Amino acid sequence: MFKLSRGRGRGGDLDPLESAWALTEGGTPDDPIFVRRNVGAEHLADSGAYPAYVLVQVPLHACDDRGMPEASEFPYLEAVEDALVAELTAGGAAVLVLVITRDRHRRFVVYTRDAAATSASADAVSRRFEQSHPGREFGVGRGDDPQWTVYRGFARA
Repeated sequence: MFKLSRGRGRGGDLDPLESAWALTEGGTPDDPIFVRRNVGAEHLADSGAYPAYVLVQVPLHACDDRGMPEASEFPYLEAVEDALVAELTAGGAAVLVLVITRDRHRRFVVYTRDAAATSASADAVSRRFEQSHPGREFGVGRGDDPQWTVYRGFARA
């Protein structure tokens, strides 16, 4: 495992673009999984400040035979992530904690103070990208998770 830092970002309890990230690779050669985990968010897991999560699933179009993105996908995925972070984490309303790539999808997990508002923001981002990139329908879901079990489940990924 190694740490990644993406530089200066926006405010809140934890700036997800400034925090420490760990990258883990797992799965099998034919079915790999790559997980980027915001280890800088661990101190928030027991705070009760972010009791719900929003999951945004983004389909990949240019993939290798294992379902991993090809280089041509990276500018699009970076733009999606930047838009999600800008909209969902504004004012400390949420924090991006996981980025999971597997099975021809990239999934973003954000813990939030208000699942309904964050989900609505994620829907707005997804509509913008779906309009500018026809055929790429995002999936947006949410759930209560005050114990951060989704996040903690990837501590060993």
